[in-house]
Amino acid sequence: TLSATTVHLTWEQINPAGLKAFTIHLLPTDGGEERMFVTEMVVGEQNQTFTVDKLPPYTNYTFYVRSYNSNAASDNSEEVVCQTGESVPRGTPQTTARPQSAMTVLVEWHPLSTIVARGVVTEYKVQWRRRHNPSSHVDIVPPDVTRYVITGLMPDSQYEVRVLAATQVGWPSLSEHEMPWTQVTTLSLTPLLPPPTVQLTVINATTIQVRWTLVSDSVHVEGFHLSYRKHNAQPTTPIQLSANTSEYLLLDLEPQTWYEVQVKGLSGVTEGEIGVRAIHTLPPLQESPASALSPPTNLEATPISSSSINITWDPPLTPTPANASYYTISYLVMPSSVHGDDNNTNFLHSTSNGVQVTGLKPYTLYELKVRTHDQKNRHSEYSQTLECRTLEDVPEKPLEVQWKPLNTSTVRVMWKEPNVTNGQIRSYTVSYTKVFKMERWKNITQLGTRPFADVTGLSPNTRYTLVVRAGTVAGLGSPSEAIELYIPAREKPSSSSSTPASPPPQEPNDQFLGILLGCAIGGSCVVLCMVSLIYRRRCAKPGRGQCRAAGSNGTPCFHSSSEHHEMQCLPGHLDTKGGHPNNEVNGLRLPLLSNGRLPNGLITRDRNVRITENPQFECGVTVSCEELRQPSDEGDSLLSGHSLNDTQQSAPAPIPAPAVVLVLCDKQEPDDGFHESHLPIVGPNG
Repeated sequence: TLSATTVHLTWEQINPAGLKAFTIHLLPTDGGEERMFVTEMVVGEQNQTFTVDKLPPYTNYTFYVRSYNSNAASDNSEEVVCQTGESVPRGTPQTTARPQSAMTVLVEWHPLSTIVARGVVTEYKVQWRRRHNPSSHVDIVPPDVTRYVITGLMPDSQYEVRVLAATQVGWPSLSEHEMPWTQVTTLSLTPLLPPPTVQLTVINATTIQVRWTLVSDSVHVEGFHLSYRKHNAQPTTPIQLSANTSEYLLLDLEPQTWYEVQVKGLSGVTEGEIGVRAIHTLPPLQESPASALSPPTNLEATPISSSSINITWDPPLTPTPANASYYTISYLVMPSSVHGDDNNTNFLHSTSNGVQVTGLKPYTLYELKVRTHDQKNRHSEYSQTLECRTLEDVPEKPLEVQWKPLNTSTVRVMWKEPNVTNGQIRSYTVSYTKVFKMERWKNITQLGTRPFADVTGLSPNTRYTLVVRAGTVAGLGSPSEAIELYIPAREKPSSSSSTPASPPPQEPNDQFLGILLGCAIGGSCVVLCMVSLIYRRRCAKPGRGQCRAAGSNGTPCFHSSSEHHEMQCLPGHLDTKGGHPNNEVNGLRLPLLSNGRLPNGLITRDRNVRITENPQFECGVTVSCEELRQPSDEGDSLLSGHSLNDTQQSAPAPIPAPAVVLVLCDKQEPDDGFHESHLPIVGPNG
């Protein structure tokens, strides 16, 4: 364990060969969520280490480690339990206070939980004060005590009570609103016997001397009851004492033990108010340095300024005040730890019943106490401790003042809290003015919890000087180092000329440019598509009243304008008499055309037929459709409406190999530039 929140883990890897990384697993031993951390293998190191921080103080954790290579993970290592270190408590005990009499109040509290205590409680501090009083009385009690009786109070008065717990690290460092006071009002004084004024003196480790005084004008005092007890124990049986008794020795007590002593007067069957005091016995074999002198009583401390406190007290009742020669005042800064440094204790001497302590630090809590000296320089025990805080003072200057522009007329100013606040920062004031003009400073006030401010209404292209000051209830502190503000901006053209100035050109924004660019691209695409369509149609038209035919030894195919029908490839040569080795007429399966239609009724004469050129063909002879419609001496034209079975029986020699063209001509229509003649081309032997 390194601290209250940090644990350093070390482990040894027996076979580090091939290892890549480790995972560190931890979980609260008493139950909670498991956490995991990953760390890489440190090559060349037999012992691997890892530090886990930001853990809760005073908490037990269980740790184990797993190693990893490229293939798998190891089993869990042996588990180790570790406890984080202690810290100061983060809260105060829940406290109740109720009056027992006109001058006593019983205070009870519950011990802190382990989570809130964050350590072992070593002692409690009981504080009480008159309501809104600047100083408070303090008594320290052992950690096993959970109740305390406050005595010596004023009847029918309002008091505030608070209990703080401390660990070996120190007292809680909380703000005032996080350490609330409990309100209580003492009872009114009744005609019964008032409580005696009790004083205790430790003689040695096992003896306490008890003294008391009781003044009653209305009721006759017939005797006293005295009882005592250790804290958290029942009182002993009351000791009956006569009316003229004013002191008593308690013997055979336990050394270094906290005792509470109670004394009350008796008048017949009526019991008076209880006077209570408490004190510690000394350790074994240690004699009391005090004589029979009693310490001063009724101490009060009042802060006069940020560097001085006025303290007053009443002289002791026994022995007589005339025996008191002078008083010693002890004061020191209230230590944050339980075991404060006695070397920082300061002393003052006074022959009067009060003194003003000066040279103190602003807004600092001090511990004060007083003891009595006689003519022989013997001294009493110190009185009860008082705690008093000096008044606030103005703070030092804020640090690291910076700024950034938000727009052409607004900047944000940021800073850090002063190193020495001398109190609670209530506000910040930002002051600024123009550099080259004698103008009044403008101020902006900001809450003390917000170390930034927005300065608005600035003029662009103008230099400003700015400072920041922090403020407490004592006032504003020193200003920070001055910084210069300047917001550069483009100036608008002057409108003082008689000719109205043209408005400055406005640069199109990105969104407008995108819209224009999109429209341009879309229009270009539409134009290109239209030009391409018109060009393709013009290039595909063969000319009015004529058809193109190409022939080669390729395979002919036929396509319609809306449907595609591929004609059968016709190998071999044609016989003009209709003969064919495969019982085909002129190389075609019958019928090719029946009543002006293709087989299956796909295309008629009234529908457009597109000429499809086989890219394997070379350009052939172009003939007109009229010539093809006339009968040939060599045989019937394939364009006639008759079946191929009616062809002439006598015919010349077969058609030579270059090409035989079959063209279906559409009926003549006016050429309007949009309609085309779509004619199929049949290649050789087909």
